[in-house]
Amino acid sequence: MVGRSKVGWQTRPVADDRGRPALHQLITRLRAAGCVFAEEEAAQLLARFSAGPEREHAVRRREQGTPLEHVLGCAVFAGIRVAVDTAVFVPRRRAEPLVDLCLAAARSLPAVRVVDLGCGSGAIAAAVSAGLRRGVVAAVDHDPVAVACARRNGAEHGFEVYTGDWFDGLPASYQGRVDIAVAYLPHVPAALVDRLPADYRTAEPLATVYGGADGLDPLRAVLHQARRWLRADGVVVTMSAAGQEVGVRAVAAERGWHVRTRGGADEEDPHDMDDMDDMDDMDDMDDVFYVLSLAAP
Repeated sequence: MVGRSKVGWQTRPVADDRGRPALHQLITRLRAAGCVFAEEEAAQLLARFSAGPEREHAVRRREQGTPLEHVLGCAVFAGIRVAVDTAVFVPRRRAEPLVDLCLAAARSLPAVRVVDLGCGSGAIAAAVSAGLRRGVVAAVDHDPVAVACARRNGAEHGFEVYTGDWFDGLPASYQGRVDIAVAYLPHVPAALVDRLPADYRTAEPLATVYGGADGLDPLRAVLHQARRWLRADGVVVTMSAAGQEVGVRAVAAERGWHVRTRGGADEEDPHDMDDMDDMDDMDDMDDVFYVLSLAAP
């Protein structure tokens, strides 16, 4: 079955050159390919591509399982439209509360320096930049394809992009000056990678989802580096599946970090990974969002 996708565009039905409603025809094709949100996807494809070979090529890519965001070349995340190139991690709507937590942490500061770690397309950096009243936003990723995509989004939405692994990709001038580090870290345990939707599993680099044996290796790496880069009262904002909360707390405690949590949004996300305790329904996973600090809250 083709993976499920939802990108928040406003669209309207379009008729093809023969006068028959192209929308109905396209819905039928997408349903046959297994697209759960066929009506919305059809409207988006019709709005994005003109009738003819270009549209047909796009539809065939979607029928073959290419994620809709890669076909469209963009996604909407936290109300911000960002470019998403082929082979770049598709922004997950389930991660939007990370933006809210960043902006909430920034409100009490006269000026703030925010860093989006493992930024992919830079969707989180773009949304934080749009909502930040005073401050600087930067993003970093080790993948040159993602960095190129993020730099295009950064030019439009006002953030800088650097290349490297987590904090260590930042300029030395950032050491000890980061107020908020935000990261939608890869957190899929090794045993669950094969249960992700097939089209996203093949379209996105494994490193964007794979988190090691327990899914928490990227978190360990980030917390190890964070001490050199954060201000004394700085925070790391991240998330995990609900089934990983005990593990996250243990990893943080072992390294001297304090943990505050909140639950995630209830809105269905087509890119959901399973709940750690129930692998039967791909839409039942809850998330936990974390604000980690070295200073006591």
